[in-house]
Amino acid sequence: MLAGVKVNDLRKPGVAASKREAAFGVPMGTVEFDPPEAQLIKQKLETELTNLLAEDGVQTKRFYVADLVEFCVNTKTTPLYWDVIGRIHIKINSGENQYDLFGTHTTRTYIWPGEEVIKQVINESLRQIANGLKPVAAGVAFKLETDSNISQRRSFRGFTITTPDGRNWIITKKDRTGIALLRKPDRNAKHSIVAFAKLKLVSPPLDSITSLKEFVEKAEKLGELDRRFDAYRYDIRTIRINGRDCVRSDFSAEDHGVPYDRRTSYMLEGLTVYCLHPESSSRGIVIGYSQRYEKGKTPLTLKGEMQQFVESLKFEHLGE
Repeated sequence: MLAGVKVNDLRKPGVAASKREAAFGVPMGTVEFDPPEAQLIKQKLETELTNLLAEDGVQTKRFYVADLVEFCVNTKTTPLYWDVIGRIHIKINSGENQYDLFGTHTTRTYIWPGEEVIKQVINESLRQIANGLKPVAAGVAFKLETDSNISQRRSFRGFTITTPDGRNWIITKKDRTGIALLRKPDRNAKHSIVAFAKLKLVSPPLDSITSLKEFVEKAEKLGELDRRFDAYRYDIRTIRINGRDCVRSDFSAEDHGVPYDRRTSYMLEGLTVYCLHPESSSRGIVIGYSQRYEKGKTPLTLKGEMQQFVESLKFEHLGE
């Protein structure tokens, strides 16, 4: 298949989401699915996305991450009939975008809501999910998803770096100038960790560590003025990496503008390191490592892995 999908089941464990009731709310057992709900979602998404990618002429496999928020079938019962109600809600991550997809369908039956009725309700809900996949397929998908070979030294134009250790990292972007990665710990859709390293053009050219520090201060002041953030704080200092002076900025802010969840306030904290390349005053390497999590929740302690990532930077010949 052209599409590979990893499904994170974010529903509350141990709680039956699907159940049938007789009249007056008398419970008549839970509804179980074979294959399980997450597997059904995976199969449906991979099939539909593969078809869409093939229509667009895509020939290389693409990877996506889907968060299963809701998947349930329940009944609304009267003495005369049952309304069988299906609801599915997933969030699909495709590159830097996240898509909220919903499917819901109700079927009224005057006999016991058995397997065929439930199947009809689920299939219609899944069809609605499938109808929303076109922009997902048209977007930029994750380039790679893997647990086994993320942590390794990687070479790019002008530098090499060792990508972070640990499981569940996804490469969201990679080319000859750098790499960006994403991790969602503990199946929590509202907690994400981002790491990146990239060769960038510096304009106008900077000829000293003092001018680089001034450049970083101006960049942070723009963040401070951004209405998306409250309580934007940063601490800028000079550090040394493999014989070169660089500028490090540790920052934190309250983020009210997460595109896929504007109703929730998040905390954003991390660091960005800026280094001028030894061979050019107009080329710099920028390294970032940050986490975003729901306000009021406890962040992860990332100091050690951040430091390891930054200190693994080595400068190489720029080439052409």
